[in-house]
Amino acid sequence: EVSHCFQLLTSLFQAPPTIAVPFIQSLGPALLRFLQDVERTRPQTPQELQEVLDGVRAMEALVQAADESQRPQLVAILLPLLISFLLDENTLGSAPASSRSLHEAALKDLMRLGPQHSTVFRSLIRSSPHLKSRLEAAVRGNQECVNAKANSANPAAKASPSITLKTNFL
Repeated sequence: EVSHCFQLLTSLFQAPPTIAVPFIQSLGPALLRFLQDVERTRPQTPQELQEVLDGVRAMEALVQAADESQRPQLVAILLPLLISFLLDENTLGSAPASSRSLHEAALKDLMRLGPQHSTVFRSLIRSSPHLKSRLEAAVRGNQECVNAKANSANPAAKASPSITLKTNFL
């Protein structure tokens, strides 16, 4: 099963460098290709979603295992991957549940990784207008979704009373 393979890969990437480096060098490119394909073939089932999420965790482990000097280049690969998983405000509402879950997980990861790697994040967004616009659209869509849920959760508070009293009983 793919998900289990990615979990094992994550463990290998977290091993001491003498063990991790050969696995990173040989399996890192295949992991990257898998994650790049997700934009074209979005997960349709909960199992496929879990495979992608485990793949992202393995990629994060690869970034952490990398030498400090190579980490910014790997973060510059990971961040656009996460942005590619985002949905804009037009497709968020009508997307399948697994795509919405991937969107939410990617947005959460970006909000966590952006501040951790702020220099790389800022330069990436500055140099790639399409990534910036996609991220902005996803944040807008997410905010609209949150606002819509808040409005639908409390409709009685905003509605006027259905019965109005015409007589003051005091």
